[in-house]
Amino acid sequence: MSEPRVVLRVGNQQYGLPAMLVQEMLALPPLTRVPNQGAHARGVMNLRGRVVPVRDLRTMVGHETLAQEIASFALEQRERDHIEWVDALEHSVTTGERFEKARSPYDCAFGKWYYGFHTDNAMLAAVLSRFEEPHRQLHEAANVACELVHGGRPAEALALVEQVRGRELAQLRQLFALTRDTLAEAMREVAVVVNHRDGLIAFTVDAVEAVEALHDVPADECHHDHRLHHLVAAFQRRPSHDSLVMLLDSNPDGALFAA
Repeated sequence: MSEPRVVLRVGNQQYGLPAMLVQEMLALPPLTRVPNQGAHARGVMNLRGRVVPVRDLRTMVGHETLAQEIASFALEQRERDHIEWVDALEHSVTTGERFEKARSPYDCAFGKWYYGFHTDNAMLAAVLSRFEEPHRQLHEAANVACELVHGGRPAEALALVEQVRGRELAQLRQLFALTRDTLAEAMREVAVVVNHRDGLIAFTVDAVEAVEALHDVPADECHHDHRLHHLVAAFQRRPSHDSLVMLLDSNPDGALFAA
């Protein structure tokens, strides 16, 4: 085993830094943007009166930013989709035109994402589970409304649409808002403050997994993105999880600390 390492997580990959270099770890505070900085610069943060530059380890290792990842869930668009879905159903009922939108909860854009998405975050999973019933009921209402229209009962169909708008759609909109808040909290970044010969530097990561001694692993037994060669000095393995850790090059002149 080697000296203790701080094990960091970015996406599904773990990275390590010598524990002796890490001064502290904290939830990322508000940042101040600074113009004309490097490609991975996020700005600066105030650490008890000290101005500390902040760099994004995500982009340094080839990931999209956390803001981009959260935006990729497209929850605001999926909420608008369902508002438009109910509007389209109302239009179909009042005009007699064919209803063309998805009638199955599995076929809409949100359903395709929802039924294929998995998370290990218990809080986020609990919120997402609450979509199941109102989302299913909303889509099933299309079949009922269309049958009522075909049966010559458009007034009942329109009443059903209004019921869905005030109940299932309202529930979904509340859940979309709650999911956005929960997702932002679940994916809240951590700032790892590192001692460098020129002063403190903070790196943003998804999480700090552990501080522990690791086992060495021969480089020829490991496969990783060739684009990271300039950042990775060696490989080690966490004995507690039997998971691979890429050790970041902590050389003060290395790419990790380059502007």
